Amino acid sequence: MAYAGLFDLLLKQGVHVEGNEAGIPGRPTDTILPLRRFGSSSEASELTNEVEETLYRAGLGSANIHQVVCETFWELANNAAEHSESSIGAYSLIRFSTSGQERRFELCVADGGIGIAKSLDRNPKLRHAGLEWSAVELAVKELVSGTSSSTRGIGLFSVFEESHVPGRELTIHTGNALLTINRRCEIRLTRANPFPGTLVYMSIPT
Repeated sequence: MAYAGLFDLLLKQGVHVEGNEAGIPGRPTDTILPLRRFGSSSEASELTNEVEETLYRAGLGSANIHQVVCETFWELANNAAEHSESSIGAYSLIRFSTSGQERRFELCVADGGIGIAKSLDRNPKLRHAGLEWSAVELAVKELVSGTSSSTRGIGLFSVFEESHVPGRELTIHTGNALLTINRRCEIRLTRANPFPGTLVYMSIPT
């Protein structure tokens, strides 16, 4: 499992993880951001700056892809910091993987928090979001947030939109809901083994 270290950390913090059904492949990699814990938006910003500097020094991929990687990571990390209410914080990992002629960045952010459905339920206007898989579908829409602010709800929506580029992949696993977008931009929403909190993985070719 490519992110076994991340799941091991969650298990050590008392978060029961039954398994990962995202199908994340294992490949030879270069680490851009080693497995790191964070708990606030300021720490998410610091990690994003670190990622930006590492990408610049490493020279892996093009500058425009570096921007996508940094913006995607910031949105995911900030979302986890602001909305997960995780007692153990959140964990992040970014790597540059190679397989034959293929080169891609892989990002993962996971927490042991309340999950997307309960987060959305804190917004009185969305109190009837429904089951977890319905909540995931709702959460990737523009301006949908667990707060009542009309200016929130951009983060997960922007990541979802960025994933609609051929060759990219997205996985959102929260509770027993698993939303995936494959490299052909096909969307699939299925029932999965429960994940206590939220995990988001994105793969970006370069």
